[in-house]
Amino acid sequence: MICSPIWPAFKPLPIRLIVLKKPLAAAAAARQKARLDSRKDQRRRTDSRTFAAADHLILITSLDREAFPPDRLARLYRLRWQIELAFKRLKSILNIDRLPARQPVLARAWLLAHLLLALLADDIRSELDVFSPSPPH
Repeated sequence: MICSPIWPAFKPLPIRLIVLKKPLAAAAAARQKARLDSRKDQRRRTDSRTFAAADHLILITSLDREAFPPDRLARLYRLRWQIELAFKRLKSILNIDRLPARQPVLARAWLLAHLLLALLADDIRSELDVFSPSPPH
């Protein structure tokens, strides 16, 4: 066991590494992104292992092996990623990345009001999709 002033009673967690092959289209997109990123940083070449890793979804978890087999973990990760993207959109559209209030109660009220606004706007948008006219042929 590691003991130090920073980690007074550090107890290691049992973790496992999950490596899953990505679908062909997702792997191709990840390799393309790695190529583009490599071109942006012209000072160094991208390691070949980066391109090999682009073909895989690599997860580290401490979740129970029986309750969370690899396929379930992959589904949960994809769902979590969709949630992350939704929050990223909210932060840019509603500017919720900068709270104007400093007091926790006021900041929470401001944030909840903006999240409610986002839900209402999404609800209205989905209703409008049902009634929107078809595009001309």
